[in-house]
This record gives sequence, structure tokens and C-alpha cells, in this order.
Amino acid sequence: MKRKMLSILLCFALVIAAVLPMGTVLAQGTAPKSVPVITPQGDGLMIGSSVEQNDDGSYHIRLDSYVTSAHKPLDVVLVLDTSNNMDEGFGNTTRLQAMKEAAEQFIHTLRDSYTDTYHHHVGIVSYSDTATKVTPTLTELRNDTVETELCNKIEALGVDNDRYRHIDEAMTVANELMNGDYDDNHEHPKEHQKVVIVLSSGTPKDSSYDFSSGMASKAIATSYQMKQQGALVYSIGMFNEANPDELYGASGFHCNSDGAVESHWDDGDITAPFQRDIPANNRFFNYLSSNSFEAKNLGLVAETYLAHDWDLWTAYGWKITANYTCDTNAGYYKSAKDPDALNQVFEDIVNKTLESHVQLDTSAVLKETISPYFEITGDVTCSTVASTGDLKFDEENKVQVELTVSKQNNIVSVRGFDYNTNCVTPTAKSDQTYGKKLVVEFDVKRKADMIGGNQIPICGGGESGMYQSGSTNVGTLLEEKVDLPIEYNYTTSNQTIFLGETADLANRINTPAYVDGTNNAFVDISYTIKNGDQTVGTYTISAGQSSGSWVWADGQTGMPALTEDTVYTVDCAVTPNPTGTIPATAIVEDFTVFVQSGTLTIQKQGGQDDEKYVFNIEKDGKYYMTVTVDGNSGTTIQKLPKGKYNVTEETAWSWRYGEQSYDQPTVTIDLSNLAQTVICTNSERNPKWLNGYNACVNAYAEGGAQ
Repeated sequence: MKRKMLSILLCFALVIAAVLPMGTVLAQGTAPKSVPVITPQGDGLMIGSSVEQNDDGSYHIRLDSYVTSAHKPLDVVLVLDTSNNMDEGFGNTTRLQAMKEAAEQFIHTLRDSYTDTYHHHVGIVSYSDTATKVTPTLTELRNDTVETELCNKIEALGVDNDRYRHIDEAMTVANELMNGDYDDNHEHPKEHQKVVIVLSSGTPKDSSYDFSSGMASKAIATSYQMKQQGALVYSIGMFNEANPDELYGASGFHCNSDGAVESHWDDGDITAPFQRDIPANNRFFNYLSSNSFEAKNLGLVAETYLAHDWDLWTAYGWKITANYTCDTNAGYYKSAKDPDALNQVFEDIVNKTLESHVQLDTSAVLKETISPYFEITGDVTCSTVASTGDLKFDEENKVQVELTVSKQNNIVSVRGFDYNTNCVTPTAKSDQTYGKKLVVEFDVKRKADMIGGNQIPICGGGESGMYQSGSTNVGTLLEEKVDLPIEYNYTTSNQTIFLGETADLANRINTPAYVDGTNNAFVDISYTIKNGDQTVGTYTISAGQSSGSWVWADGQTGMPALTEDTVYTVDCAVTPNPTGTIPATAIVEDFTVFVQSGTLTIQKQGGQDDEKYVFNIEKDGKYYMTVTVDGNSGTTIQKLPKGKYNVTEETAWSWRYGEQSYDQPTVTIDLSNLAQTVICTNSERNPKWLNGYNACVNAYAEGGAQ
């Protein structure tokens, strides 16, 4: 029986590649641009991308993709049940003996596929009332001696006397093995496929009979962690009731469940009290396996119900508290009811984990998402490159092919290449070819408003990857990043204020509208305003933000009441975040705050040249100042702030003249009226006395005599 599965390992090498329509050789005898580093995706899918800058500053993106039947290196943990019912009959042998033979044959198969490139590792865990590391670490199947040692460890397993089945502890130990050291202390390569195979003869339980939902949920939670780390988890039910299609008690019960949350099923029959646990157990092994990548717990709670309306006895059942997406047809929970079925299960696992069988025909879609900082330019070119064997390719000869290409929403999608037909094999197929890969190429350029920075995503992420039948993601293209030089400009604006007003320094800087959080996602922008050598304030916009905040220096507010024209300097620093090859950029600008002031001239007429006249001035209804005028002349007041001014002659100083019987003159000083004049004309009292001057008119006039 040893080496029984060896032929399976070569079956994909016999795939015959169909010849694509003849095309044009694109680059014969010339070196290709940036051949991508290929990343294994599982199931033989190989995809990768590369980015290279063109002479004009744009970027050339190349995507390579193919499927291969080459072996994949595996890290396997076998989780083996040794509880006492493993000693029960199983076909013509016992469960324990059948499990040993199948597990040992699996190790033989892994050893047969071991190469210098594909190093398989195996760890073994046994469990009953507790879990035990049969191997202290993952052990490399480096030679026949190690193979024999591992098989001997399995052969030495015996049945424990208790009926406990602590599968939760077994999964915890399996997780420790999978994430622990190799026996050679080497690090775990990312390209290794992690596989956990759990065999069980029944339910998880911590007593002689009961199904333990708590234990089941703990095991599922650990399995979820392992699946999140890329592990494939297989569960094998070695009991008659194992049914991968079952997730709840849908029929045959006193009360049946429809699978919805809050629904339940119960037995209602004291003669078969444990039938209710069968659907719960099948739900457990489905959720434990990779049939469900979302399950974090069992989603069931045990409850009691009245068996009949007359309440003669209590029925026990399970209520659904949560459901998780689960594909019962995915093939990760398997049933085995005899030795032949168990051997077939292990063969299926070999086919699914060791060999490529991903189904990617012409309906498969390769997608590459371009980041929002770039835009696609020109056409998308599709080519095939033939393999020359040993997973190498004739890069100097690309043959252009016509495929379905779309460029929508900054996503390049390519459909129409039959990956399985062109499966790449390490050895020659029957037609002496080795398969082909698809090469997709196109150019992108930075968007006009992109400021730049370091480690800027150019492609990858989002929807980037391979899609089976155009919808199911089966592989991911890694994110590619580039460094872009800083391209940034801003302007400043001068301001004119009136004496007594405050300047608005913050709004003197005109930050471009394209600073929207996207174009500046990888730079910090700061503006520092200086008055000479003195820092007045700094405005900082952090990377990814559309606005920032001001920090003013001590004693500064950003709104100074200036008395004279003032020139300010702005030091702008655009600093990449994160740091890298692109340095910070400094841009210096300046602006001026001009300070305007008004003048008010008070002109005296009708007085005596050798006398002084006194005038009181109010500003905006409040006393402002007092001035004197010599005789029939005028006085001009400089540097007046904006406002409404009232001028009144002090009559105690002009006692020989009649009282003013007119409204007090009012003038407004602002940017439209920088210079104003008030003329005061007096007339003598009547009757005349003292020196008998001629009578004259006494009036105020704005702009001149009246």
C-alpha cells in the first residue's frame, strides 16, 4: 500500500495545452522589462506584478499569471483521536488501526514528493482526555530515516481508557506546533501551505456522554485563528453519523429547525436522548474545517422544551444563536465509515493540497487596481510566454494575443485566457510543451495634482487579483509602491487695512484646492510666517488631511493691529511622510500688509488772523481729540483711523460771534475717503459791540465755504 498515491502526484503533468491563435512576436531577442516576482497563491496559481519607470516619467506595469502542477511545500499537523471508542470496529479492523495506516501512508506520499525545492514538514498531536505533542516540533521529511521515525510514532499510539475527547486542547496544541519552530530552527517560509488534518471518532465532550458546546466553540475559535493565518483545516468524521451536508436538525425531530437564528430542534423522545447532538456535531466539524472561513464559535446553545402539551416530560434541544457562511460542498469536512473510505479521504486531501487543481478557464478574470494617485494611459497589451521546462520561461519571445480587456474605474480587467489548458508543468507534456503564462502590460502616470512622497501605492490592493468565473477571488496581487518627487506650489496675497483695524495673517496664504487629503496623503505641509527673524505662527496640514491648524507664537494672535506697512515671509516645508528617498521641499514666499490712514483738515473762515480757535472732534459718537486753528487758516490731522468724525467749534473761545444755529458737520474717513475737510465760517454778533466788525455768515461746510 506504501507509495499508493504516487501516481496522483503526476496527473496534472499530463494536461495537454491547447495552442492559442498565432500572434505577433513583440520583442524577439530583446530583454524584457521588469519580470515580476511570482507569488504562489495556493492550488497552483502563480501571479505577480512589477513596476518600472519609463524615460518620460510614467510607469510601466507588468502582470504575470499562470497555473502550475508543480508540487507545493506543505507544513502539516495531524490531529489524531485516541479516545477509547477508537478501539471499536471499523470495517475489518479498528478505527485506531485504520487511522494509523492512512496517516502513515500520507507521510509516505509526502516523502515521495519531497525535493530540494519543496521541503515538507509534519507535526503530530494526539488527544483524548488531554492533548499531547507526539512530535515536539514540525519535522522536516528530509530523508527516509525521518519518515520511518514519524511512522513509528504514529504506530506507537494506543487507545486511552476514558471517553473524553478534548478536541479544543488538541487544536490549541496544533496551533502551537504550526507556529512554533521547525526541528532545524529554520523560519517558516511564506510560500509553505499550512494544513491541519483533524480525525475524530465522535463529538467533543468533557463527560462520558454529553456533547460539549463550550469545547466545540473553543476549538472553532482556535481553528479560525489558524485559518486567518492561511491554514487549510480538514476535519474527518470516523463515525456513522458524519454528514458534511448537515448544519442543523432539519427533520426527524419533535421540533425541527429551519436554520434561522432563534430556531431550534429538540428530540422529544426519551428513548433516543442523544439524537439531537448529531446535527450539532456535524455543524461543529463543518465550522471547524475550511468549509467556513468565518465561523468563530458553534452558534448553538442547549435548552430544554416541553415535549408535549400535557407536559409529561422535558425535551432537550439546541437553539441557533448565530450562523456563519459555510460551504458544505467545499470538501474540507469529510466522512469516513470504513478503511477504504478513510484512505480515499487522504487521497483527496493530497490532490487538493499537494497538486494544482484550481479551475481557471476562459471565464477567469485577472484584475489590477490602480491607486487614486495615478491614471492609466494608452492601451493594455496581452501576450503569452512559453515555458521551457522547470518552471522557466522564454522571456525574449512574447506572442501577442487578443483577449477581452476593460479599463473602468481605474481597474484593468483581462478575461479570456485559459489557464488550465495552458497549465505550466516542470516536465514536458505529451505534445512536448510545458505550458504558457499570460503577460499583461500597460502604462500609468501620476495625476496632475498628486503632490508626491515616499512609498506611494501605484497598483495592487483593492480588487487586484485573480477571480474564478469572474467573481470568486482565488489569488491576490501584492501592492506595489513608488517614490514620487515633490511637486507643489502655493501663493500669498497682500492685504490693505485701515489704521485701527487688525490684519488677517492666516488668510494671506492660499493653500491650493488640490490639498484634499488624497493628493497630500504622503506629505506633511507646514507654513511658518515670520516678521523678520521672529516666528509669528505655523500652520500644519498633516498627511491625508484637507485642512490643518494654526499654532501662534507667544504674544501673537495672527490678527495684529499694525500701524505701518509690514512685510512677512512665509517658509513652506513639504515633508514626505513616511521618510525615504524623496527629501523635503522648501518654498519661500512673502506678503505685505499695507496700513492706510486718513487725514482731516479743519479750515477756519471769518475769524481774526491773530486769534486762535478751538475745535472738539468726536469719532463714532465719542470724544476723540481737541485741536486749535490759528486765525483764518487750517489744521490737518494725520494718521486717523477709519470712522465717522464730528467737528464742533468751542464757543467759549469765539465769544464775539453768534451762536451756531446749524447742524454739526459729519465726515466719514475710509478707504474710499482718505482725506476730508471741514470748513468753519463765523459771523459776528448783532448788534455789534467792541470793535464793530462787519456782520458775516457763520457756517460749517464740508469741502469748502457755504
